[in-house]
Amino acid sequence: MGKPTMRSGGTQSRSKDKSKSAPHEASTFLAALICLALGGISLHWDIAGVRDDRRLLAEGVHAQGVVTRTYVERHGTARYGSDETVASIIYSPSAGDEVAITHTVRNSPTEGLEDQEVTLFYNPADPSEAVVEEWRDEYDWMTVAAVLFLAGGGFALVVSTRSIIRGLIRRRRKPAEKPL
Repeated sequence: MGKPTMRSGGTQSRSKDKSKSAPHEASTFLAALICLALGGISLHWDIAGVRDDRRLLAEGVHAQGVVTRTYVERHGTARYGSDETVASIIYSPSAGDEVAITHTVRNSPTEGLEDQEVTLFYNPADPSEAVVEEWRDEYDWMTVAAVLFLAGGGFALVVSTRSIIRGLIRRRRKPAEKPL
């Protein structure tokens, strides 16, 4: 530890021990990389879901389906998790037998869905790939969280990299020799 020094105004402070800041800089750098990775993966996953639903709505074949049952799925822990309502739907593609799909209920009330008719769009090459028009995936809080992770990770990466580079430059400098 450094020797206490007096500052103007009479308060004491300890000089910083530079050797202890290297682990802090490395952990900040690692945390920044983790935030960037999590943010990037989450954003990619969210964008892919929205794009898939939009593609099916634009290019898919229109059909009518019937909700056969609904149930609630729990994701995460009891304290920090979330409930998601899922509907089982049966529909008949234009060329084929009945197809049963499950779909997350979004953007609409979840009560009284059983036996309700829904409009959906499906991929004719793979009828199990379908989206209910009213329940399509949209950008939501997950997108915002992913962007915040990316922004926070990017900021922490810049700050920690700058600090690491400054520390390396300081260590490489040789102290000026004192004249005798």
